[in-house]
Amino acid sequence: MEQAGPPLSLNELSKFKIEDNITFSLSDTEAFIKSIAQRKAAVLESRFRPTSELNSLPQNQLPSVRYWSEDYTPFKLLEIESSVAENLQTWIDYHISKADNPVKGLGYLIEAYHAKAASYYSGRPEGASRMILTILELWYAADVATIQELPLLADYNPPIPAVLWQSLLLGSMRDMRRLQRLEIYIRDRVPFADKADKPYILGSFGSPGSFAVKFFRNSTQLQQLKYEIEADAAAKRQEKRDEFRKAKTECGFESKANSLAVFVNEWPLPQHELAAQATVFEMAAPVTFSQWRDLTVYLINDVLLCRPRNPSTPRTTYSLKSYQPLKPWNATKPSFRIHLQSETKPNAVIH
Repeated sequence: MEQAGPPLSLNELSKFKIEDNITFSLSDTEAFIKSIAQRKAAVLESRFRPTSELNSLPQNQLPSVRYWSEDYTPFKLLEIESSVAENLQTWIDYHISKADNPVKGLGYLIEAYHAKAASYYSGRPEGASRMILTILELWYAADVATIQELPLLADYNPPIPAVLWQSLLLGSMRDMRRLQRLEIYIRDRVPFADKADKPYILGSFGSPGSFAVKFFRNSTQLQQLKYEIEADAAAKRQEKRDEFRKAKTECGFESKANSLAVFVNEWPLPQHELAAQATVFEMAAPVTFSQWRDLTVYLINDVLLCRPRNPSTPRTTYSLKSYQPLKPWNATKPSFRIHLQSETKPNAVIH
Protein backbone atom coordinates (compact mmCIF):
# COMPACT_ATOMS: atom_id res chain seq x y z
CA MET A 1 0.00 0.00 0.00
CA GLU A 2 1.33 3.40 -0.94
CA GLN A 3 1.57 6.18 1.67
CA ALA A 4 -1.17 8.84 1.21
CA GLY A 5 0.91 11.76 2.49
CA PRO A 6 4.32 12.79 3.71
CA PRO A 7 5.56 11.08 6.88
CA LEU A 8 4.78 12.88 10.15
CA SER A 9 7.66 14.14 12.23
CA LEU A 10 6.84 13.54 15.86
CA ASN A 11 10.15 14.68 17.22
CA GLU A 12 8.87 18.24 17.68
CA LEU A 13 6.20 17.06 20.09
CA SER A 14 8.82 16.02 22.55
CA LYS A 15 9.84 19.68 22.89
CA PHE A 16 6.27 20.87 23.68
CA LYS A 17 5.63 21.78 27.34
CA ILE A 18 1.91 21.73 28.05
CA GLU A 19 2.16 23.71 31.30
CA ASP A 20 3.32 26.74 29.35
CA ASN A 21 -0.01 26.80 27.51
CA ILE A 22 -2.51 26.28 30.37
CA THR A 23 -1.17 28.67 32.96
CA PHE A 24 -1.70 32.43 32.54
CA SER A 25 -0.79 35.31 34.78
CA LEU A 26 -3.71 37.77 35.40
CA SER A 27 -2.14 39.98 37.98
CA ASP A 28 -4.46 43.00 37.32
CA THR A 29 -7.73 41.06 37.33
CA GLU A 30 -8.56 41.63 41.00
CA ALA A 31 -8.10 45.40 40.68
CA PHE A 32 -10.21 45.44 37.54
CA ILE A 33 -13.08 43.58 39.22
CA LYS A 34 -13.05 45.95 42.20
CA SER A 35 -13.25 48.98 39.91
CA ILE A 36 -16.50 47.83 38.31
CA ALA A 37 -18.60 48.87 41.33
CA GLN A 38 -17.07 52.34 41.29
CA ARG A 39 -17.84 53.09 37.68
CA LYS A 40 -20.30 55.82 36.68
CA ALA A 41 -22.71 55.30 33.86
CA ALA A 42 -21.65 57.17 30.80
CA VAL A 43 -24.45 59.39 29.50
CA LEU A 44 -24.17 60.08 25.83
CA GLU A 45 -26.26 62.98 24.66
CA SER A 46 -28.18 62.06 21.57
CA ARG A 47 -28.88 64.66 18.94
CA PHE A 48 -31.96 62.78 17.75
CA ARG A 49 -35.11 64.36 19.16
CA PRO A 50 -38.15 62.66 17.60
CA THR A 51 -41.45 64.52 17.88
CA SER A 52 -44.95 63.15 17.62
CA GLU A 53 -48.08 64.89 16.44
CA LEU A 54 -50.19 62.54 18.56
CA ASN A 55 -51.01 63.78 22.05
CA SER A 56 -52.28 62.22 25.24
CA LEU A 57 -55.12 64.42 26.52
CA PRO A 58 -57.01 64.46 29.82
CA GLN A 59 -60.54 63.05 29.72
CA ASN A 60 -62.14 66.49 30.13
CA GLN A 61 -60.42 67.89 27.04
CA LEU A 62 -61.24 67.16 23.43
CA PRO A 63 -58.46 67.21 20.82
CA SER A 64 -57.85 70.38 18.90
CA VAL A 65 -57.69 70.32 15.14
CA ARG A 66 -54.84 72.29 13.70
CA TYR A 67 -52.46 71.77 10.83
CA TRP A 68 -50.95 68.33 10.59
CA SER A 69 -48.86 66.65 7.92
CA GLU A 70 -50.68 64.43 5.47
CA ASP A 71 -48.66 61.44 6.67
CA TYR A 72 -50.34 61.76 10.07
CA THR A 73 -53.90 62.10 8.74
CA PRO A 74 -55.15 58.56 9.55
CA PHE A 75 -53.59 58.70 13.02
CA LYS A 76 -54.98 62.16 13.82
CA LEU A 77 -58.44 61.15 12.66
CA LEU A 78 -58.25 58.07 14.85
CA GLU A 79 -57.08 60.23 17.75
CA ILE A 80 -60.15 62.47 17.45
CA GLU A 81 -62.56 59.57 16.95
CA SER A 82 -61.16 57.61 19.90
CA SER A 83 -61.23 60.66 22.17
CA VAL A 84 -64.88 61.37 21.33
CA ALA A 85 -65.85 57.71 21.76
CA GLU A 86 -64.14 57.34 25.13
CA ASN A 87 -64.26 60.76 26.80
CA LEU A 88 -67.24 62.69 25.43
CA GLN A 89 -69.58 62.18 28.39
CA THR A 90 -66.83 63.11 30.84
CA TRP A 91 -66.18 66.22 28.77
CA ILE A 92 -69.88 67.15 28.77
CA ASP A 93 -70.22 66.71 32.55
CA TYR A 94 -67.10 68.79 33.13
CA HIS A 95 -68.23 71.75 31.03
CA ILE A 96 -71.80 71.71 32.30
CA SER A 97 -70.51 71.80 35.87
CA LYS A 98 -68.45 74.87 34.94
CA ALA A 99 -71.47 76.52 33.26
CA ASP A 100 -69.34 77.72 30.35
CA ASN A 101 -70.26 77.80 26.67
CA PRO A 102 -68.47 75.06 24.69
CA VAL A 103 -70.70 75.25 21.58
CA LYS A 104 -68.35 77.48 19.61
CA GLY A 105 -65.41 75.14 20.20
CA LEU A 106 -67.53 72.13 19.26
CA GLY A 107 -68.59 73.82 16.06
CA TYR A 108 -64.99 74.54 15.11
CA LEU A 109 -63.96 70.96 15.91
CA ILE A 110 -66.81 69.52 13.82
CA GLU A 111 -66.08 71.66 10.76
CA ALA A 112 -62.31 71.18 10.89
CA TYR A 113 -62.57 67.43 11.51
CA HIS A 114 -65.19 67.04 8.79
CA ALA A 115 -63.01 68.85 6.25
CA LYS A 116 -60.17 66.39 6.87
CA ALA A 117 -62.23 63.23 7.35
CA ALA A 118 -64.59 63.70 4.39
CA SER A 119 -61.63 63.89 2.04
CA TYR A 120 -59.71 61.00 3.56
CA TYR A 121 -62.75 58.69 3.85
CA SER A 122 -64.01 59.39 0.34
CA GLY A 123 -64.82 55.99 -1.18
CA ARG A 124 -64.48 54.29 2.22
CA PRO A 125 -67.99 53.66 3.58
CA GLU A 126 -66.84 52.31 6.94
CA GLY A 127 -64.64 55.31 7.59
CA ALA A 128 -67.35 57.74 6.43
CA SER A 129 -69.83 56.04 8.77
CA ARG A 130 -67.41 56.43 11.67
CA MET A 131 -66.99 60.09 10.73
CA ILE A 132 -70.75 60.70 10.79
CA LEU A 133 -71.09 58.91 14.13
CA THR A 134 -68.32 61.07 15.61
CA ILE A 135 -69.92 64.29 14.34
CA LEU A 136 -73.35 63.25 15.59
CA GLU A 137 -71.95 62.73 19.07
CA LEU A 138 -70.28 66.15 18.98
CA TRP A 139 -73.60 67.72 17.91
CA TYR A 140 -75.27 65.87 20.79
CA ALA A 141 -72.78 67.50 23.17
CA ALA A 142 -73.57 70.92 21.69
CA ASP A 143 -77.31 70.28 22.00
CA VAL A 144 -76.99 69.28 25.66
CA ALA A 145 -74.86 72.35 26.43
CA THR A 146 -77.28 74.70 24.63
CA ILE A 147 -80.33 73.32 26.45
CA GLN A 148 -78.44 73.71 29.70
CA GLU A 149 -78.13 77.44 28.98
CA LEU A 150 -81.44 77.88 27.10
CA PRO A 151 -84.01 75.40 28.48
CA LEU A 152 -86.63 76.74 26.04
CA LEU A 153 -84.83 74.91 23.23
CA ALA A 154 -85.98 71.56 24.65
CA ASP A 155 -89.55 72.48 23.62
CA TYR A 156 -88.59 72.31 19.93
CA ASN A 157 -88.12 69.24 17.80
CA PRO A 158 -84.46 68.77 16.80
CA PRO A 159 -84.50 68.71 12.98
CA ILE A 160 -81.96 65.89 12.65
CA PRO A 161 -83.08 63.21 10.12
CA ALA A 162 -82.38 60.13 12.26
CA VAL A 163 -83.75 57.83 9.55
CA LEU A 164 -80.46 58.28 7.67
CA TRP A 165 -78.54 56.66 10.51
CA GLN A 166 -79.83 53.25 9.47
CA SER A 167 -77.44 53.34 6.51
CA LEU A 168 -74.28 53.62 8.62
CA LEU A 169 -71.78 50.76 8.40
CA LEU A 170 -70.45 50.28 11.93
CA GLY A 171 -67.90 47.57 12.52
CA SER A 172 -68.02 47.11 16.29
CA MET A 173 -70.60 46.53 19.00
CA ARG A 174 -69.27 49.58 20.85
CA ASP A 175 -70.06 51.85 17.90
CA MET A 176 -73.53 50.33 17.58
CA ARG A 177 -74.20 51.11 21.24
CA ARG A 178 -73.01 54.68 20.69
CA LEU A 179 -75.46 55.07 17.83
CA GLN A 180 -78.22 53.55 19.94
CA ARG A 181 -77.64 56.14 22.67
CA LEU A 182 -77.97 58.91 20.09
CA GLU A 183 -81.19 57.41 18.74
CA ILE A 184 -82.63 57.21 22.26
CA TYR A 185 -81.65 60.84 22.90
CA ILE A 186 -83.38 62.07 19.75
CA ARG A 187 -86.36 59.80 20.38
CA ASP A 188 -86.81 61.24 23.87
CA ARG A 189 -86.42 64.82 22.61
CA VAL A 190 -89.08 64.46 19.92
CA PRO A 191 -92.09 63.50 22.12
CA PHE A 192 -91.21 66.25 24.58
CA ALA A 193 -91.15 68.79 21.76
CA ASP A 194 -94.33 67.37 20.18
CA LYS A 195 -96.10 67.72 23.52
CA ALA A 196 -95.11 71.39 23.62
CA ASP A 197 -96.65 71.77 20.13
CA LYS A 198 -94.02 74.16 18.81
CA PRO A 199 -93.28 74.93 15.14
CA TYR A 200 -90.14 74.10 13.21
CA ILE A 201 -87.12 75.54 15.02
CA LEU A 202 -85.28 76.57 11.84
CA GLY A 203 -88.23 78.34 10.27
CA SER A 204 -91.66 79.69 11.28
CA PHE A 205 -90.49 83.31 11.37
CA GLY A 206 -92.92 85.47 13.31
CA SER A 207 -95.32 82.66 14.20
CA PRO A 208 -96.87 82.75 17.70
CA GLY A 209 -95.07 79.63 18.93
CA SER A 210 -91.70 80.24 17.28
CA PHE A 211 -88.56 80.18 19.40
CA ALA A 212 -87.80 83.83 18.63
CA VAL A 213 -91.23 85.07 19.71
CA LYS A 214 -91.32 82.91 22.85
CA PHE A 215 -87.85 84.02 23.86
CA PHE A 216 -88.69 87.68 23.20
CA ARG A 217 -91.72 87.53 25.46
CA ASN A 218 -89.59 86.23 28.33
CA SER A 219 -86.74 88.70 27.80
CA THR A 220 -86.98 92.18 29.33
CA GLN A 221 -83.72 93.04 27.55
CA LEU A 222 -85.21 92.40 24.09
CA GLN A 223 -88.42 94.19 25.02
CA GLN A 224 -86.42 97.23 26.11
CA LEU A 225 -84.45 97.07 22.84
CA LYS A 226 -87.66 97.08 20.81
CA TYR A 227 -88.96 100.05 22.81
CA GLU A 228 -85.75 102.03 22.16
CA ILE A 229 -85.87 101.30 18.41
CA GLU A 230 -89.50 102.35 18.11
CA ALA A 231 -89.00 105.45 20.27
CA ASP A 232 -86.05 106.53 18.14
CA ALA A 233 -88.00 105.86 14.93
CA ALA A 234 -90.99 107.88 16.20
CA ALA A 235 -88.72 110.79 17.15
CA LYS A 236 -87.05 110.79 13.73
CA ARG A 237 -90.39 110.63 11.97
CA GLN A 238 -91.64 113.63 13.90
CA GLU A 239 -88.40 115.47 13.18
CA LYS A 240 -88.83 114.91 9.43
CA ARG A 241 -92.41 116.16 9.59
CA ASP A 242 -91.32 119.31 11.39
CA GLU A 243 -88.54 119.90 8.86
CA PHE A 244 -90.97 119.56 5.95
CA ARG A 245 -93.52 121.92 7.47
CA LYS A 246 -90.81 124.49 8.16
CA ALA A 247 -89.47 124.25 4.60
CA LYS A 248 -92.96 124.64 3.15
CA THR A 249 -93.67 127.67 5.30
CA GLU A 250 -90.43 129.41 4.45
CA CYS A 251 -90.81 128.83 0.70
CA GLY A 252 -94.24 130.37 0.65
CA PHE A 253 -95.17 128.61 -2.52
CA GLU A 254 -96.56 125.11 -2.59
CA SER A 255 -95.05 124.42 -6.02
CA LYS A 256 -91.59 125.12 -4.72
CA ALA A 257 -92.25 123.00 -1.67
CA ASN A 258 -93.31 120.13 -3.86
CA SER A 259 -90.04 120.37 -5.79
CA LEU A 260 -87.99 119.85 -2.65
CA ALA A 261 -86.28 116.47 -2.16
CA VAL A 262 -88.37 114.45 0.28
CA PHE A 263 -86.58 111.96 2.47
CA VAL A 264 -88.99 109.11 3.17
CA ASN A 265 -89.00 108.18 6.81
CA GLU A 266 -89.19 104.39 6.85
CA TRP A 267 -90.39 102.57 9.94
CA PRO A 268 -87.46 100.21 10.72
CA LEU A 269 -89.38 97.26 12.13
CA PRO A 270 -92.07 95.14 10.43
CA GLN A 271 -95.62 96.37 10.94
CA HIS A 272 -96.75 92.93 12.09
CA GLU A 273 -96.11 92.75 15.84
CA LEU A 274 -94.86 89.15 15.97
CA ALA A 275 -92.57 89.72 12.99
CA ALA A 276 -91.20 92.81 14.75
CA GLN A 277 -90.51 90.76 17.87
CA ALA A 278 -88.75 88.08 15.84
CA THR A 279 -86.67 90.74 14.08
CA VAL A 280 -85.54 92.21 17.39
CA PHE A 281 -84.65 88.70 18.56
CA GLU A 282 -82.44 88.18 15.51
CA MET A 283 -80.67 91.45 16.25
CA ALA A 284 -79.65 90.32 19.75
CA ALA A 285 -80.12 86.56 19.80
CA PRO A 286 -78.20 84.61 22.45
CA VAL A 287 -74.80 83.76 21.03
CA THR A 288 -75.16 80.13 22.10
CA PHE A 289 -78.41 79.78 20.16
CA SER A 290 -76.89 81.29 17.00
CA GLN A 291 -73.92 78.94 17.29
CA TRP A 292 -76.20 75.92 17.86
CA ARG A 293 -78.39 76.88 14.89
CA ASP A 294 -75.40 77.30 12.55
CA LEU A 295 -73.96 73.99 13.75
CA THR A 296 -77.27 72.18 13.25
CA VAL A 297 -77.64 73.52 9.71
CA TYR A 298 -74.04 72.51 8.99
CA LEU A 299 -74.78 68.97 10.17
CA ILE A 300 -77.94 68.71 8.07
CA ASN A 301 -76.68 70.35 4.87
CA ASP A 302 -72.91 69.76 4.80
CA VAL A 303 -72.43 66.48 6.67
CA LEU A 304 -75.65 64.56 5.98
CA LEU A 305 -76.06 66.31 2.59
CA CYS A 306 -79.81 66.88 3.00
CA ARG A 307 -81.55 69.33 0.70
CA PRO A 308 -85.03 70.91 0.89
CA ARG A 309 -87.68 69.32 -1.31
CA ASN A 310 -88.90 72.60 -2.77
CA PRO A 311 -86.09 75.13 -2.50
CA SER A 312 -86.97 78.70 -3.30
CA THR A 313 -84.63 81.48 -4.32
CA PRO A 314 -85.76 85.03 -3.54
CA ARG A 315 -85.75 87.45 -6.45
CA THR A 316 -83.93 90.07 -4.43
CA THR A 317 -82.44 89.97 -0.96
CA TYR A 318 -81.77 92.71 1.54
CA SER A 319 -80.16 91.46 4.74
CA LEU A 320 -80.90 92.65 8.23
CA LYS A 321 -77.19 92.90 9.02
CA SER A 322 -76.71 95.55 6.30
CA TYR A 323 -79.92 97.50 7.03
CA GLN A 324 -78.68 100.95 8.06
CA PRO A 325 -81.61 102.16 10.23
CA LEU A 326 -81.14 99.20 12.61
CA LYS A 327 -77.35 98.95 12.57
CA PRO A 328 -76.86 100.84 15.86
CA TRP A 329 -78.87 98.12 17.68
CA ASN A 330 -77.80 95.06 15.71
CA ALA A 331 -75.49 93.07 18.01
CA THR A 332 -75.52 89.78 16.09
CA LYS A 333 -72.18 88.91 14.52
CA PRO A 334 -72.29 89.09 10.71
CA SER A 335 -70.22 85.89 10.49
CA PHE A 336 -73.14 83.68 11.52
CA ARG A 337 -74.48 81.49 8.74
CA ILE A 338 -78.17 82.10 9.46
CA HIS A 339 -79.51 85.64 9.31
CA LEU A 340 -82.63 87.47 8.18
CA GLN A 341 -83.18 88.62 4.63
CA SER A 342 -86.06 90.47 3.00
CA GLU A 343 -87.33 90.74 -0.55
CA THR A 344 -88.71 94.19 0.17
CA LYS A 345 -86.36 96.92 -0.92
CA PRO A 346 -85.74 99.62 1.69
CA ASN A 347 -87.07 103.02 0.78
CA ALA A 348 -84.58 105.33 -0.95
CA VAL A 349 -84.56 109.10 -1.46
CA ILE A 350 -87.55 110.27 -3.54
CA HIS A 351 -87.08 113.40 -5.63
